[in-house]
Amino acid sequence: MQTAPYGSWTSPISAADLVRTQHPVSDAHHVDGQLWWTELRSVEAGRQSVRRFGADGEPEDVLPAPWNARTRVHEYGGASWTAGPDGSLLFTEFTDQRLYRLMPGASEPEPLTPPGAAPATLRYAEPQLSPDRSEVWCIRESHQADGTISRDVCAVPLDGSAAEDGSRIRSVVSGSHFLTNARVSPDGTKLAWIAWEHPQMPWDGTELRVAELTEDGVCGPWRTLIGSTTESVLQPEWADNDTLFVISDSSGWWNLYRISLAEGARPQPLCPRSEDFGGPLWQLGRRWYAPLDDGRLLTVRTLGVDRLAVLDLASGELTDLDLGDLNTVLLNGVQDGRAILTCGGARTDTGLRALEVATGQLDDLRLNNEELPPAAYLPEARPMTFTGPAGRDVHAFVYPPTNPDFRAPDGELPPFVAFVHGGPTSRVSPLMNLTIGYLTSRGMGVVDVNYGGSTGYGRAYRDRLRSQWGVVDVEDTVAAVRGLVDAGMADGDRLAIQGGSAGGW
Repeated sequence: MQTAPYGSWTSPISAADLVRTQHPVSDAHHVDGQLWWTELRSVEAGRQSVRRFGADGEPEDVLPAPWNARTRVHEYGGASWTAGPDGSLLFTEFTDQRLYRLMPGASEPEPLTPPGAAPATLRYAEPQLSPDRSEVWCIRESHQADGTISRDVCAVPLDGSAAEDGSRIRSVVSGSHFLTNARVSPDGTKLAWIAWEHPQMPWDGTELRVAELTEDGVCGPWRTLIGSTTESVLQPEWADNDTLFVISDSSGWWNLYRISLAEGARPQPLCPRSEDFGGPLWQLGRRWYAPLDDGRLLTVRTLGVDRLAVLDLASGELTDLDLGDLNTVLLNGVQDGRAILTCGGARTDTGLRALEVATGQLDDLRLNNEELPPAAYLPEARPMTFTGPAGRDVHAFVYPPTNPDFRAPDGELPPFVAFVHGGPTSRVSPLMNLTIGYLTSRGMGVVDVNYGGSTGYGRAYRDRLRSQWGVVDVEDTVAAVRGLVDAGMADGDRLAIQGGSAGGW
């Protein structure tokens, strides 16, 4: 082992490695016994492809280049495709935001929706088949020439007749600035959805609404079951024809509830905890729980890091599932007791994995990177809590310099870089980040700060930033860095900071 100053260590992680072999994967669905997923193709101008495993076991495109399955609804998009009848693919194309259908074996998709008055002025997201499978229901976002924007849940015929005649598209329900999570009841008679109004953000306040569907396939008068401008509700799912599961932060934490449609019914908490069973709805399509065939719920909850667990609805007992160091978890779906996760850890690559819930067997399916540096050159993530102004907690993850080939001279302290995430209502968690590894393997530490305003620590923590943007986040970042210096972990004369979006500001 060589002795050299911090910051001068040589590393096998090059700048080119940070992008060369990455192809982030997400949003996986079971389709006729196959697994389809979204994959960012950095070598193909960054398009979002839909892929599956071919007969040889290697990934292949369902959606060929140059088509790009990406929606701009709510600008941040998400939930841009679904499978149609007969193995077809229904997706929103990024360039014009029209909805398309690609039939099996076809070389080109056919449009299902008309072009807007200008490119990308009619946008579609969260496609799902109608109960009779003759239509695809979507969130539609319409941009007018005067700058106004309207959104509704709409029904698009699958026969292609609306591609030239927009009047063939039926508006199912509107009446809100923002809508998401349209869910048809099992018997096809009711629709539930989440709505909220400007200037609320979905982590500020939303409403769970429900309405009867008429014979014409539109919603009758709707009513709000729970939610308000100060209560954030997420991900309604039908438990049966007259009961819904939903996530609410009315307790100060996003927790799971069950609510009846009966007049005056109050939501029943399923597992009250000071942990978040939900998160910020930056992108559409997020899920934090999924029903299992035996009536239990598979859940993801967060208190700094993610935990996957099974919830017994009869007893309220929550049983954690051991994922090792995979403590950043997104839930894609469950079929026949097999959960598809997007998950990763500080030293374990992020990607799609299949979990047999009954046995705990976890299998890699498709990971983000083709090649990785040896694990010895990647840092561990240390959760740390620092003291900010007025004694408030400031949460962060610390990545110390890590390189098996080098040590620093006795008495030297390492330089540190503070990472400040965007959002600002987002969060960081232990996740393999080759940019961090690039720095730490050269003898520089990184502190990734979940400043006040971040999610994953309850409502009060994220509300700290209200009317204090540029104050609390700055104070908390400074507190984390000063905490490292005061603890003798960082050189106070060699400090840097970097961030993007809100973190860059």
